[in-house]
Amino acid sequence: MDRKSLIEALKGNGYTGSDTDPAAVKSWMASQGIDTNEVDAPDGTKLKFDDVWAKAPTMKLRAPSATPVGNPADPGRGPEVMVKGRWREKAKKAYDIKAQLGKTAYADSDEAEFATAQIRLVTAGQKHYDQKRADMEIVQKAMAGVHNYNGGALIPESYVAQLIYLTETYGVARKVANVVTMTRDIQRQPRKTGIVTMAHRAATGSFALSDNAYDTVNLTAKDVGCLVKVNINLFDDAAINVADDINSSVAEAQLIREDSDYVLGDGTATYGNQLGLANALPSGAYIDASGNAWSAIVSGDIAKIIGSVENVNPARLAFMGTRQWHAQVGIRMNIELQRFKEIIGPSTGGGDASLLGYPFYFTQVMPTASASASKCLYFGDFMGGSMLGVRKDVQIATSDSFYFDTGDIAIRAHARMNVNIHGDGRGSTYGPIVCLKTT
Repeated sequence: MDRKSLIEALKGNGYTGSDTDPAAVKSWMASQGIDTNEVDAPDGTKLKFDDVWAKAPTMKLRAPSATPVGNPADPGRGPEVMVKGRWREKAKKAYDIKAQLGKTAYADSDEAEFATAQIRLVTAGQKHYDQKRADMEIVQKAMAGVHNYNGGALIPESYVAQLIYLTETYGVARKVANVVTMTRDIQRQPRKTGIVTMAHRAATGSFALSDNAYDTVNLTAKDVGCLVKVNINLFDDAAINVADDINSSVAEAQLIREDSDYVLGDGTATYGNQLGLANALPSGAYIDASGNAWSAIVSGDIAKIIGSVENVNPARLAFMGTRQWHAQVGIRMNIELQRFKEIIGPSTGGGDASLLGYPFYFTQVMPTASASASKCLYFGDFMGGSMLGVRKDVQIATSDSFYFDTGDIAIRAHARMNVNIHGDGRGSTYGPIVCLKTT
């Protein structure tokens, strides 16, 4: 066995670094807790780092072939293919174990493998790369077509939902707001601002005419996106973990952008000229706590905001704040008053935790430390008082020309969305959503 086998074994465990620098390889093994004397080779034997690295790299086992590897008619499939095949199965098993623990972007290795193969094939186009034949077989086996639009690659829509929920502490806007699929760039949604009045009728009289009142809430699609630089060496890896690397870079940015606009929007260009919860509620909905620090918040403050919301569906009421606020204030109240049940564990209402029997959703775009004049906790019927319009869900394209000087790959993520904190439209003092803020 030579160092090539050692590097392949380490790549199966997620290694993406140098294959010529022994110090870098050994340092990575130490960080992952891998015994340098007990490395599993692709054929099942044990490798010792020092012994293997001392040997000069040997030639590939693959028989020479005049036909490119990416050609399906390639007849030169020698012993190397068998070794890689066995190692691919081991890599897939390792990925599936991580997937069961919730540590991967995709549900299983088959989905991750297909997403990676799709990205690399459409990015490369007619160009050759070492894994091209394998990627073609993966995509064809899944009976999926590869689409190439202007040299870019699109991740299949079936994977969008998994990208959206990759991170635990972001994505709250999609969980609590009324998510509306926009069919045009500017979409108007009806909102009931008044209801009919039922009155008594005199014995000889008639009922008075009364109607519901409506207005519209406008959603205007905003463009959001990012550009990510991905090392070209990812194209030489097996199609198991590459999609996780690429997509996790994009998914968190997508969720942070939505949450930031939804919660913090102040009408400036930074937030796409949108107003979020921190600035769009009625002035009376920002309710002062008992002091200027989290430590001064008491149970009466929480009771005050619970009792202030108006025109709500009680079944949809929930809290929203950071994990830090929940740990430092919510749990303290539980200890002091002994009546906040299930405050630590997941809520049956779908939240990340619960407080006073209501679901509590975490979002880390809100304050994570105590401060004065801090809007630290929201409560209410978020679905009834806010919308997240989705014109185009996250779409990922790639290019191998943008970073021509380095040969790296450009990954572009693009979506179109809009947030609208519209309240109940009835001129109420508080509305369906209120905020607790320190003084």
